[in-house]
Amino acid sequence: RLQCLGSLPHLKQRYAQGFQLDVKVQKGRIKSYKEWIKKVFPDAKLLEDQEENMTHQVAHISKSSLGKIFRLLEDAKNEQGIVEYSVRETTLEQIFIRFAREQDEEQGPVKGFSQPRSDYMTEVKLTDIKNSSIAKNSSVELQRM
Repeated sequence: RLQCLGSLPHLKQRYAQGFQLDVKVQKGRIKSYKEWIKKVFPDAKLLEDQEENMTHQVAHISKSSLGKIFRLLEDAKNEQGIVEYSVRETTLEQIFIRFAREQDEEQGPVKGFSQPRSDYMTEVKLTDIKNSSIAKNSSVELQRM
């Protein structure tokens, strides 16, 4: 069983890995855009690549990083053939899914068990956080069952 306890803002602040950047690029400009994104955000991870639609994980640069990301994208819009883009914070669901994947990727036996981890099936339960009655200091729990 895997648990992650804390307030919603605390969990996002501690475990979020930056911003998700969704970009649509003109077909003839994809190669140029990919070179540009590597230069401007060297640590960016390409999460999805579906022809001209791409999703990147971009690390927090500083407290003003969101504004900086928008400024860089706006400045490069014409030059790099960016048709449209959106920037969003990592969601709690994405954080929990990452936790579950990391648990599945661990190699070797689970402490206290003689079988390797790969012999176990993982199910992740995410408590409904869309309920408007949840206060900012509420706890969210991730369970491995």
